[in-house]
Amino acid sequence: METNDKDLDVTKMNIFEKMQAISNDIGFIQKELNVATGKTSSYKAVSERDVIAETKKYEKQYRLYSLVSEVKLLNSERFTNSKGNIQFDDRVEVTMDIINLDNTSEIYKVKTLARGLDGGDKGFGKATTYGRKYALLNAYKLGTGEDPDNEKTPEQQEQEINDFKANVINILNNNEEYKNKLIVSFGISELEDMTDDQYKSAYLAIQKKGLE
Repeated sequence: METNDKDLDVTKMNIFEKMQAISNDIGFIQKELNVATGKTSSYKAVSERDVIAETKKYEKQYRLYSLVSEVKLLNSERFTNSKGNIQFDDRVEVTMDIINLDNTSEIYKVKTLARGLDGGDKGFGKATTYGRKYALLNAYKLGTGEDPDNEKTPEQQEQEINDFKANVINILNNNEEYKNKLIVSFGISELEDMTDDQYKSAYLAIQKKGLE
């Protein structure tokens, strides 16, 4: 979808008009990743690369520029998972600035919480990646579509199970009211206490409520 008004002078639009135009023109971003959550189940996700590529094209058209201006490390933990492997759990707050290039005093700030799980030292980077992706999706109110499954190796599937859980927690952390309802419903003290089945139930509920 693209704006049909050929006489539109984007240089005279304010930042909110530009952001709304981008939201209207993009509509949704096709999901390209098939993330396995077990031997027989999976979910579809949109990659950060696809989000950036699509929004960058329209930001150029409407003369906006986005960048991550701050990443705060909120918490960093090391733990041993059920398989006896060391995991690093980093939680961050990502701030993204969207700047109107025709009036640089107009800056829209988007904050999002994100979590990265990794067996090495990439937890912080993963969390930042999640935060950047969801900041763009939220700022431009972009939905996601579906695409045929992509096959993953067993090693990728194992890693992406952790990514799936982190993704669910990231979404819920940005919807505080619904997160608290789930915690009460599941009878847990925090999201990390969810069982595998509860993670799947939570994700299905997220899809149903359109919280992605």
